[in-house]
Amino acid sequence: MNKYIICQWLKQYFTGKISYLIFYITNRCNLKCGACFYSEHLNKGINCVSIAEIEKISKALPYLLHLILTGGEPFLREDIEEIIKLFFVNSNTFNITIPTNGFFTDIIVSKTKRILETDNSLRLRINVSLDGPEEIHNRMRGHHSSFKNSINTIKQLQILEKHHENLTCGINTVLSDFNKEYLVDFIYFVRSFIKPSDFDIILARNNIKSQRTRNVTFEEYEFILRHLDNIIFAQPEVFSHKKLIRSLEKYTHKILLKTYAENKYQLPCLAGRKMLVIYENGIVMPCELIGKLEHHGGIPEEDFSFGNINDVNGDIYKLLKTKRAAEILKFIKDNKCYCSFECAATLNCFFGPEHFSRVFLNALFSTKL
Repeated sequence: MNKYIICQWLKQYFTGKISYLIFYITNRCNLKCGACFYSEHLNKGINCVSIAEIEKISKALPYLLHLILTGGEPFLREDIEEIIKLFFVNSNTFNITIPTNGFFTDIIVSKTKRILETDNSLRLRINVSLDGPEEIHNRMRGHHSSFKNSINTIKQLQILEKHHENLTCGINTVLSDFNKEYLVDFIYFVRSFIKPSDFDIILARNNIKSQRTRNVTFEEYEFILRHLDNIIFAQPEVFSHKKLIRSLEKYTHKILLKTYAENKYQLPCLAGRKMLVIYENGIVMPCELIGKLEHHGGIPEEDFSFGNINDVNGDIYKLLKTKRAAEILKFIKDNKCYCSFECAATLNCFFGPEHFSRVFLNALFSTKL
């Protein structure tokens, strides 16, 4: 495993700094997806955080391990390459993930090529949405060409992968009532014909346009994730960065299933301590779901906002040192906040010593998770 990566991970592990940032860089999107949890905020013409403000944010986060650029469709932000360079240079961020609907193949591929020119140590992951067979995917995404375009984007990115070891092209599938009966066969299809470097299945969120999309039982969720882990996540034999990631993904699935089955707290949530979300208007939150969880008794989402990054000249830690921030973090800890948010679960497993030790031993010695 790359020594630089290990050193960066150790720095993150033993500092109290923010390590994981989900950044909504645009609210523009060309699709109207049935399972979109953010649809009411899309294409509103809101002024997004400027590149000048983003530079200040990047300088205020010197030890940022992982950055997710999302939206909207993130590749519709014209200066996405510049945003990544700012975080790479100023925040020492070498892990970047960009989820995309995969519709605009030429734009995605050309921008990916320019991003890869940043530095060979930058690890870039592009996750393309693919929600099932062509008819199902197009219905969920609201466009008759969506499946064809996503497949074409994946193929073009896989060509780039062959020449860039630091690029990973993965697939993200949203699990919902619309596609659940097709997904086991779809997993076999993906493995046999697409062969992505990574593949994950995420649950449809609560705040979606049709509640029918979330109608997935625990048994259905478990059945599909077990197939995913057994079919797709065959681990490399030699200890490596990839094997460690595979172990972390499988362990996270285990925690998510337990949370979903028992509907209760499983491990400490580090949202607001190690992870933050910045929305396109500058609002900073601990995570994407905290204001939408039923077990918080209907507390308004705005009550969990740390404030606006534009009001503190990009200095996130000014927001995190306020009385308001202390009260929010205390609420998360005292109420043992829990959810099925995959990003938060992964972060909590990684930075929880008891849990990460199991992940590490599994990757090193193939011990039981």
